[in-house]
Amino acid sequence: LARMHLAIERYDPTSVLCLGDSFHDGNALQRMDDAHIKRLNEMIQQTRDWIWILGNHDPLIPDIIKGRRETEIQMEEICFAHEPCTDTLLSGQLMLFGHFHPKASAVIARHKVVGSCFVNADSFFIMPAFGKYTGGLSVKDDAIQSLLNGAAPKLYLTYSKKIYCV
Repeated sequence: LARMHLAIERYDPTSVLCLGDSFHDGNALQRMDDAHIKRLNEMIQQTRDWIWILGNHDPLIPDIIKGRRETEIQMEEICFAHEPCTDTLLSGQLMLFGHFHPKASAVIARHKVVGSCFVNADSFFIMPAFGKYTGGLSVKDDAIQSLLNGAAPKLYLTYSKKIYCV
């Protein structure tokens, strides 16, 4: 919540789009105290439109949390969803999703580092997790590789408050 609050204060977005798995599970709110729920709702109200894309970990977000809920959303020529949709990918339409929480490793300044990463392929973009406690799936994992069909994506590794193209 603190990182999200800083991002909202810094960039002052009119809209925020969360790509699912925003809450760990259906009991997440029971583990949040009232002050955190209030803070989250205040951030949501700072924007004109806050959209929760429902994910596999949070298919139902309780009504106490403000914002709009969608299973996916189309904005201009981009489909935003939690998980990749085979029909959309096959159509060649650009898709942006977050389900895999990708991570990669690279050698930076002679040190091997591992971090969250963005995956940029021809027809899709996989976003890394925003939260610190979300796991990560290696970009070498079959689940991600099967989407690439042998193509080499561009990877943007986040490490030490910087982004590296690897």
